[in-house]
Amino acid sequence: MIYLGIGSNLRGPSGNPKDANLRAIYLLNKMGIKVLFSSSLWRSTPIPFSSVPCFVNSVVACDGFIGSSLDLMKKLNKIELIMGKKYKGINKPRTIDLDILDFKGEITIEGIVLPHPRIHLRRFVLEPLFQVAPNWRHPIYSIKVMQMLTRVRKKQNIFKIE
Repeated sequence: MIYLGIGSNLRGPSGNPKDANLRAIYLLNKMGIKVLFSSSLWRSTPIPFSSVPCFVNSVVACDGFIGSSLDLMKKLNKIELIMGKKYKGINKPRTIDLDILDFKGEITIEGIVLPHPRIHLRRFVLEPLFQVAPNWRHPIYSIKVMQMLTRVRKKQNIFKIE
């Protein structure tokens, strides 16, 4: 199974951040990345906290992708470009951001770092991940998503919006 994080906090060609999350799911399927499950949409404040607009986030569970994690990253980058993303750096406002959270349990430290290196620290990833994969276990730490969620639950403000 492959788990992807989707996030947006700026209006772009696909509309507002909520619409961007939904458009990204459509484009994933269109590009051969079969979305099996998608979480609710969640509104979160930026991390680290700043005055930029709140993000809308979701997580999708995908299967049936043929290729490597690098092949998948290339497809995700293509979708981001289609959706108007401008690459300005980490943790900057964006029309769309697609992250590989977990690629079939792969652990890599060079190239694409897998699983996502901050997955266990981000409530805006863990809440929607719990919705689509409540039994998911971190490939490195070998702890379930609920255990990670318990550790960050009170530290970050997020709200389910659908």
